[in-house]
Amino acid sequence: MKLYHKFNIALFAMAAASLVSSFVLFINFQKREILKSEKEKILFVEKGIRNIISEGILSKDPLMIADYLSALGKNRPEISAIQLFAQGRWHIIKKKKSNAESNLIERKIAMRPYSVKLLFSGKYFENRRKKLLGEILTNALVAAFISLLLSLVIALALSANMRKRLKILAGFSKKISANEFGHKVEIKGNDEISELGSNFNMMSEKLAELEDMKRMFVSSVTHELKSPLGIISNYLDILAKTETGISTENRRNIAQIKENISRLSNFINALLSVSRIEKGKFEMHPSRCDIARVLRDIASFFREKARAKGIELSVEAPEKLTIYADGEMISHVITNFVSNSLKFTQSGGQIIISAERKKKNLLEIAVKDTGIGIKPQEQKKIFTAFAQIKNPENKKGTGLGLYLSKKIIEAHKGRIGFSSRPGEGSRFWISIPCCLRE
Repeated sequence: MKLYHKFNIALFAMAAASLVSSFVLFINFQKREILKSEKEKILFVEKGIRNIISEGILSKDPLMIADYLSALGKNRPEISAIQLFAQGRWHIIKKKKSNAESNLIERKIAMRPYSVKLLFSGKYFENRRKKLLGEILTNALVAAFISLLLSLVIALALSANMRKRLKILAGFSKKISANEFGHKVEIKGNDEISELGSNFNMMSEKLAELEDMKRMFVSSVTHELKSPLGIISNYLDILAKTETGISTENRRNIAQIKENISRLSNFINALLSVSRIEKGKFEMHPSRCDIARVLRDIASFFREKARAKGIELSVEAPEKLTIYADGEMISHVITNFVSNSLKFTQSGGQIIISAERKKKNLLEIAVKDTGIGIKPQEQKKIFTAFAQIKNPENKKGTGLGLYLSKKIIEAHKGRIGFSSRPGEGSRFWISIPCCLRE
């Protein structure tokens, strides 16, 4: 689940929990207030009766008390029955309508020579309580719904702003992971995210400085090494031709030295190419070329080596497929693919070089093998410079071939990729937008 959704859910859950707890507390408070008002109503009635009895005693007029109680019985629906004790006997002022009602609240007010007995209807209070609580509950639910809706809107607004800023940082981190240093990100605010953005900017600047230092170092070292290696190689050729007394073992040693010099020269050339690409000095020379012929030439070059390993190497492409691109650079990429496939495909395996038109202006070239494949944890660093893929064959290269291939294809405005499963082989492909002419 994305952080955006987690943040929204968390905010909404907090708002809901707060509303539920507040709702429960509010309803309980309203219940207590209703019960309190019922008790106050009964006490108010009792107080009024005590006052009228006091006046009746002073004026010696029992009819005043009876009239007050009669009016009270008519105007107070919560009173079920009223009895007045005067002149030595009980007088019924209001008679209870039904004997079925058992939930009655009895109150007695005695002030000699008068006494008043009241029966309050518990059912009336209960119905009134339910009605009031129902109205309160309805209003509270409406208020809760509106509050939840507002909470959701606020949560979405807050998370949208946070998501926007985090997406900016995510895009910036992708640039850094792609070795695009020196960029700056603008994150407004004074919170932790803006602080993180400032730290990203500082890191980008430092990495840009380190990258410049690395490029200068690689460029100077490779240039300094290239000439001495060429001289050593030339002296070895002269030594092998002019010296006649060299033993077979020493000639073998000279051949091994030349082979290692050749490997080192290839590595230096790759470093120089990478350095030129990173400095923006990599020159492309596009022209019309028959890519089908290029692929057949590559297959012809590797066929003897493939045959020696017991590997079947084939080409699946049209007889003629003319494109407008730098044929030498495309050949370098496909050669690198085939060379890697030969390294990691065992005897009895198969390598297929294919080319086909996917769309009107798109060409896909692929090299598929039945080799050992690439482990999932190793696949993320395939096109990274100097990356060494661990493999059971323990065969290592310079770590620059696929990185350089990626840069070449990107210079052609194309795409490069692969698919692989351990034990089932790999398929490396390039897709180039170009003008195709058959």
